[in-house]
Amino acid sequence: MARPVLVFIDTNVAILETHLFFKKLGPELLAAMRKAGARLVVPAILKQEYVKHYVEVSRAARSAMEKGASLGRPFFDQPPPSFFPSDDEIRDRARRNLERLQELIVFVPETDELLLSTSRRVMANNAPSSKTDHGFKDCLIWESVLSVAQDCELHVVSKDKAFYQEDSTDRLADTIVAETQAKGITVYGHHAGKSGNSLDSVLKAILVHVSVDDPNALTGVDATSGATSASAALPSGEDAAGQPEEQVVEHAPTSDVPEAMGVPVQGELDTLLEPMRAENQRIDGTVLGLIALTGAHGKEPFYELLTELGIDVARARNACDRLVLAGLMTDTGSHLLPVPGRISELAAAMVQDEVAELMLRNR
Repeated sequence: MARPVLVFIDTNVAILETHLFFKKLGPELLAAMRKAGARLVVPAILKQEYVKHYVEVSRAARSAMEKGASLGRPFFDQPPPSFFPSDDEIRDRARRNLERLQELIVFVPETDELLLSTSRRVMANNAPSSKTDHGFKDCLIWESVLSVAQDCELHVVSKDKAFYQEDSTDRLADTIVAETQAKGITVYGHHAGKSGNSLDSVLKAILVHVSVDDPNALTGVDATSGATSASAALPSGEDAAGQPEEQVVEHAPTSDVPEAMGVPVQGELDTLLEPMRAENQRIDGTVLGLIALTGAHGKEPFYELLTELGIDVARARNACDRLVLAGLMTDTGSHLLPVPGRISELAAAMVQDEVAELMLRNR
């Protein structure tokens, strides 16, 4: 019987890097965890930290977007949309997102026993305690994780140096390794450094537990529900057209000739086309989200903005054409206009962090 797999993701990664698992491999990791049967450990105090820092990060993004919208207003035919959410709305969104993940989460309530063991850890100066502020909060989180990880495979995803040896960000502290071994826990640390993605390492580790017989296991999975993602709902070209009409051939096909009219070939074709479809969906989502966030745009300035988001002009033009044909964007000839609706709202939410970063860079 396989050992349970638990993942602990510290606030510095869950919020600052992935914005509560909505970007930078967050959705992919959650999809892999669902497929592998892995669980996310969230102590009570960590849940509070998730929500608190989510609000703080969104507040900075909102400020940048409001300033960018104000600076750009003289250049737009229409005023930019004013739907920036309040702190309370963001706080509620963070809590709802965590609630949607409840089937993935092992929630650890705060108890007197955990508070006592945390105090002992701090007094003994054992990791992840700190020499400066004693790290009571980190120690309480770690004690909570240990309380549910007996005989498990545990992945620690954190950039907090308190979890690691003083001379290394690759090796967990000796005391952490020793105490996990004593509890029958196989522990792995994941720290990507300042230039890397902390989730890349743990994603590869979780994928080891995913069946190789399901190559599409992680395709189009939403971070919060396991359903098709918002970007996957956007137009991406034609769907599979079904089986073609039966053809008459002079010679019967041999075993090494593909079954041209059958499902196996259609399935293989879909598999080969999937990466291109997924890329088109990503680009369509970015284009639609940007126009929804910023309002009407002249075409050329809009294409320039998209190049700053990593989309070349040819792909940007193609995406705009697809969205216009789908009725999700209006082309006046000289300008592109957003079409209000739920899909536009979802796309805007998907790219709001990237747009905020872009506006910060262009200030």
